[in-house]
Amino acid sequence: MAESDEGGAYFAMGAMLGAAVGAALGLLYAPRPGVETRQELALRSDEMRQRAERLSAELETKTDELRRRARELAEALETRSGEVLEQAGERVDDLREGARHLTADLRERAEEVADDWTARVEDTGDPLDDAGRSPI
Repeated sequence: MAESDEGGAYFAMGAMLGAAVGAALGLLYAPRPGVETRQELALRSDEMRQRAERLSAELETKTDELRRRARELAEALETRSGEVLEQAGERVDDLREGARHLTADLRERAEEVADDWTARVEDTGDPLDDAGRSPI
């Protein structure tokens, strides 16, 4: 960002210098007496200096504003990313806890089914009849 700021400042200074040199050359080659030309040069020089000061102040104000805004955006991004990471962590914890409960419920249900079938098999006795065949 510093390179961009410097490039813009150099461009503005170059543009102002070019305008001043062009105005001075135009006045020097204008068909006027020397006194009038020097007065015109002094007037234009003062106008250009005031304009350069105004532009410099505006550039500094805008640069400060951009820096301030960039800091605010960086801080907001940092805050928001922290919030998102925290929410994601909480969601992962919730999912893990839900998986633990589901696993425990499934294990308990499987044990109940196994116990039920074990009891049924024990109640029926020997599944083979006297001839050694299955009753099924």
